[in-house]
Amino acid sequence: LLQNHKNETTQLKQSLERANEEALRCQSQAHAHSQQIRHLEAKLAEEGAKLVDYERRLSELQHGDRDIRADHAASIALLEGEVRSKTEQCLRLGAVNKDVEKLSENMRARIAALEEEVF
Repeated sequence: LLQNHKNETTQLKQSLERANEEALRCQSQAHAHSQQIRHLEAKLAEEGAKLVDYERRLSELQHGDRDIRADHAASIALLEGEVRSKTEQCLRLGAVNKDVEKLSENMRARIAALEEEVF
């Protein structure tokens, strides 16, 4: 009976040692996993900060793009106004030019008529 008790105790001690070794191995793995999790959390926070920065920069670029588009639209409107003004001036000058041509024809006709009277 004593021998059985000793054998059983030895087996229980061996089982306990194996369980302790397994527990140490699991604890070591848990520590390694914990470090990996902290590393991944830090990486996630870093990437999150980058994303926030990219979103901020994108917003600034979009805002700047709207400003540029507004400036271009204002410049185009100004140029269109100048083109209309120049076109109107050209049309007026064309009309004046036609009037001058008519006056020139009338003057030439009068000069020709006066020359005929004189000669």
